[in-house]
Amino acid sequence: YTLSLHDALPICLEEVWMRLLGERARRYTVQVHFSRGVMTVEVSNDAWKNELLLERTRLCAALNAQAGGEIVAELRLL
Repeated sequence: YTLSLHDALPICLEEVWMRLLGERARRYTVQVHFSRGVMTVEVSNDAWKNELLLERTRLCAALNAQAGGEIVAELRLL
C-alpha cells in the first residue's frame, strides 16, 4: 500500500511494526508514536527492548522498505 496521507502514517507504521516483529510486538508493544521522522515505541519487556536496540538500524531500514519510502529517520525505544 502507499502512504500518502500524513494522518495515516502512525497507523500504517504501527501495522508495519506489528507485521515485521510478529507475536512479540503484539505482546510487548505498549504504544507507537510517530512525529517528524521519529518513531517512538514503548515496550513492556526490558530484555526485548535491549534486543531491539541492538537491531535499531536494521529495523529502521525494514520499516522504510515496508512503508515504501524514507519515512522513519530514527527509532526510539522506551
